[in-house]
Parts: sequence; structure tokens; C-alpha cells
Amino acid sequence: MANQAFQLRKATTDDFSIFYNFHVHHCYHWLFHDEIAIEEDNPFDTETSEDDFEDNYFFSREDLNRIHQEIVGFNIHDFEKHQKWYRIFMIIVDGNVVGYVKLENYCRKFIIREWTMHFEYLKPELLDALLKKFESLTPIKSKAIQVIAMGKVAEELLIRHGYSGKIKPFFEKQIL
Repeated sequence: MANQAFQLRKATTDDFSIFYNFHVHHCYHWLFHDEIAIEEDNPFDTETSEDDFEDNYFFSREDLNRIHQEIVGFNIHDFEKHQKWYRIFMIIVDGNVVGYVKLENYCRKFIIREWTMHFEYLKPELLDALLKKFESLTPIKSKAIQVIAMGKVAEELLIRHGYSGKIKPFFEKQIL
């Protein structure tokens, strides 16, 4: 299979509105969804109701409301802070931004924090090529690459590329 043509471009402040669209709509966070979930999600549904904030085992209603506000209330100043802490690249295919990747080097681990993609571009060839490119950006001192993934497509991709599941949903690949 031929590699899918793509470009990575370091995110700038001008990318905020595009970044925000991918950031706020959880359907684009494909590492966490199976194919069925991606198709069923409404990417424009940011409205919430009281039922969305039911208390559960992990989070209280207040916690869920705060998390929601941090996601939906994410602004250009937050984005500028992210650009200082993370390496953020816009993913471009055929001249269109189709997602972004947010990378971090932390405690000698190179971490793929977020990898959003428009669902029309979730093709194996493109995902393989992108993951190889992300891996090539690993700093020399890193001992491992880590990704959090829960979706079937994401898990299969990572396993195919030599990642092993540590404790679900953490996948890791040792760097030789």
C-alpha cells in the first residue's frame, strides 16, 4: 500500500478556531471511539442538560460541569498556553486541515496526548503513515512512546505498530 500524502504543520495562534472545533467535538477524538460511535456522534452537539451531569462513580455533578466548561470554554489564551507546553501539529491532507496531534515529552516518555481526525480520513494507510511520522518526532532521551486509546480501530493500529497494552487504556512502545 502506498503511503497517504499528508503534511504536518506546527500550530499557530491563527489555527485556534480550527483547533477548537476538533477539540470541543468529542467525535473527532477517534482514539477513544469505535467506528460505530464515530458514525453515531453528532459533531455539532455541544448543548447539555441536567441529565448529562448525573453523579457517577468517578465524578460528581460539579466535577462533570467543571470538565464540560473547561472543554467548551477553552479559549485562545488556553490555546496559547497549550502551544507553550505541548507540541501541536495540524494534520493537512489535500490542502485541508483534517485534525491535529498534541504531543508531550514527560518523564522520559513521549506521549500522544490527543490525536483528532475528521472521520472521513480514518483510513488505515493514512493512520499508519501518521503514526510513523509522530514516532519519528520522539526526542532522543525518551525511553517509550505512550498513547491512551479505547477504540477498537485505535487499539488495532497501535498493536500493529508494536505497542503493548500496559493497563487498559494505556499503550506503550519501548524505544530501543
